[in-house]
Amino acid sequence: MSPKPRLLARVEQGDAAAREALLPIVYEELRRVARRLLSGELGGNVSLRTNDLVHEAYEQLLPDTNNSKWSGLKESTMTATPAPIADSQLVVNYYATELPRVGSTELWEIANTTEDAHPIHLHLIQFQIVNRQPLDAERYTADYEAAFGAGFSPGDGPPFPYNTRNSDGAVGGNLAFSSYLTDVPIPPADNEDGWKDTMLMPPGFVSRILVRFAPQAVPRNGVAAGQNMYPFDPTAVVGGPRDFAGNPGGGGYTTHCHILDHEDNEMMRPFAVMK
Repeated sequence: MSPKPRLLARVEQGDAAAREALLPIVYEELRRVARRLLSGELGGNVSLRTNDLVHEAYEQLLPDTNNSKWSGLKESTMTATPAPIADSQLVVNYYATELPRVGSTELWEIANTTEDAHPIHLHLIQFQIVNRQPLDAERYTADYEAAFGAGFSPGDGPPFPYNTRNSDGAVGGNLAFSSYLTDVPIPPADNEDGWKDTMLMPPGFVSRILVRFAPQAVPRNGVAAGQNMYPFDPTAVVGGPRDFAGNPGGGGYTTHCHILDHEDNEMMRPFAVMK
């Protein structure tokens, strides 16, 4: 955990010294948020009103949950010139690395290196469960942190460029899973057949899902990448023109844990659908 969340925790416990140490960090965060607002980087989602600035600054100081509260800006650059992670794209007021094309089908692999089982939920789409496969999570985590070289920096995103394929052929900037797998894949249970929008992902497993960015009523092979079958345009964003049905754009979509405490502490990641 970085020093900022530790200081916040100590302040909440009544530590006066921690409060004094935190004040200059809060003031610097306020200045940084104001600079980003005046430069137009935050769009219209934050105003110069004191309450709005303080709220935004406090949100930036809160601890991450599994590196999921991520604006797409490298945390290590926040006190200098904020820099987005490589291969990301600005969407409204955050930088997204998950940029699937409408109509496409993707195989997602999600490794759970925590000690909890997480029911992971995707917005917009339904998916089909492929399998789960045991993973040596302790060894994977150690090698993952070592891959950063000079020092583990979880707030900077993955250790490698997002769009550079690893030895498994997967994008995402992570170490390949294959050499850490400890047993054969386990197929989904009978009650997991068909379309789902949530999957329980147990600790120490890689969970795999087939994600199609089209309505579930579209038949197999009935859509291609770049073809929109929704009755609205999922690629439209806030501030842009209305779509063909007259709907305003949104702020993108999210993947998140459905455990309320985890969800409330920002265990989620954004994705933006592209044309």
